[in-house]
Amino acid sequence: MLKSYFKNLGADLRAGKPLLHPILVTAAFLAVRQICYYIIFHFIFDRWYGWDFIGKGIFVFMLEFTCSAYFITLCTHFLLVRKIRYSFALIWAALAILLVTACFWGYYHVDIDHQKEGVFYSFFLASLIATSIYLLFLSVVCKRFLPIIYAAVFVASYALAIYIVFKTELFGFFSSVQVLLIVCPLLWAFYFKFEFKRIFASEDKNTQINAPASGEE
Repeated sequence: MLKSYFKNLGADLRAGKPLLHPILVTAAFLAVRQICYYIIFHFIFDRWYGWDFIGKGIFVFMLEFTCSAYFITLCTHFLLVRKIRYSFALIWAALAILLVTACFWGYYHVDIDHQKEGVFYSFFLASLIATSIYLLFLSVVCKRFLPIIYAAVFVASYALAIYIVFKTELFGFFSSVQVLLIVCPLLWAFYFKFEFKRIFASEDKNTQINAPASGEE
């Protein structure tokens, strides 16, 4: 049974259908995010770092928001495009240049004691611009408003999550944050699974309807 599961999983991944496995998608996102946190706060910034530029709280918020934005963008890509298309190489290269340029700008436009933060803050802002551009690009190429709707819902849901963290009294502050950091991407992953299956079923139905007509011709 386990062998069959991994066989089906491998087939889905090769076919560009990772969204059919929301728990796995969420676990992969949480693992990558945790690795990023570990590298940033253990190797790039040590425990004695002053955080006197903008503040650690704002840094963590922007880091989390950026990671989540990439998660939504990647899921949207696999929902509408599914596989990696080399025809998208030009837009990917342009966005990569934007990110690298932003990092250099952040490095050279702050004082020497805050260059690390400058690089990250510039990267965060450029990432939000890049994900917005890519979602708009997907909306135009795929002729769907879904990417734009997802961007708006993502911002609104993030604002709601922040409100819950600061207003709820059901849990402590730390507990509320930890719960939302797991529940929010999991809910998004299950939604993308539902939407993927709906779109796939609709396309399959249209294919079956058009098949007899093609045969008659």
